[in-house]
Amino acid sequence: MERSSQPITITQVASIAHPLFQKALDGLAQFFAEDEYVLATHDLRANVGTFLGSAGAMLAVMTYKDEVIGFVTVTIMPMIEWGVIAEIGDLWVAKPYRSQGNASQLVRFAENWIASKGCRSLYVTLTKSGLVDNGLDRFYARLGFADLGRISMYKSLPASS
Repeated sequence: MERSSQPITITQVASIAHPLFQKALDGLAQFFAEDEYVLATHDLRANVGTFLGSAGAMLAVMTYKDEVIGFVTVTIMPMIEWGVIAEIGDLWVAKPYRSQGNASQLVRFAENWIASKGCRSLYVTLTKSGLVDNGLDRFYARLGFADLGRISMYKSLPASS
């Protein structure tokens, strides 16, 4: 995609009051739709609001010409094995802006943010579609990530009353 002189910027969206909050929601909705993950709009808004209210969470959006073209989400958590670490939860760049270094810029932004919080390790869990369809293992390996040989598993718990 040909760019004008207007720069691509990365901005942290720290609360639902942030001017880019709605555009960030739109980008997240597009990401989930591409991944065929169904999430109702009101659930997405509530989940992002809860996420942004957490001290160890960060959402950064990449914009170009006032359009959100990418984002990264990161959470910081204490672990017994590694101390305080961070996880990239979501990383997305709109299709016309892929293969131009934008995802790498978002990862570097995340790395700088976690370093500013005193965290020195970063990991990511890759989905099967991310591995097969997008070669994300090779992308992250180029950025210095290594396969830990672990499999992430998930269990949904019943709502508490």
